[in-house]
Amino acid sequence: MILQKESLETNNRMKNYDRHLMSAEKRTSEKLKIKHRLWLSSYLLMGLFFSQGSMATQYATSFDCAAANTVTEQVICKDQKLASLDLKLSQEYNELVNNMKKSGNHQKNLSYLLVSQEKWKKEKIQCKGDNFCITDAYGKRLAELGACYH
Repeated sequence: MILQKESLETNNRMKNYDRHLMSAEKRTSEKLKIKHRLWLSSYLLMGLFFSQGSMATQYATSFDCAAANTVTEQVICKDQKLASLDLKLSQEYNELVNNMKKSGNHQKNLSYLLVSQEKWKKEKIQCKGDNFCITDAYGKRLAELGACYH
């Protein structure tokens, strides 16, 4: 009888031990799952943050924003309005140059146009990232191209 009682107690202890062990394994497993989810969430958020940051700050321009080496060019790449003005000016300028080349009798004007464009680019760079100055430079150049050559 005593042997049977000890056997029951031992059996109960083993069951309690097994329950504790299973409970500890379950808690450890849950902790690992939570850590894994937190790590994955952090990784995804960082990726989203960095991808949004790089995508949101650059707009299409007539030049390569990755190679922008002046403050003015960097500001143009990050400002939608300025990037739009840059594309418009580039389109107007290229259309004008192509039309002059096709007609063949505007060599002197074409030469002046090329020189004045280079001069304008240097003046634009002098804006040193001032949005108003850059906007003004684009506005004046677009007006000049439209008034003088069309």
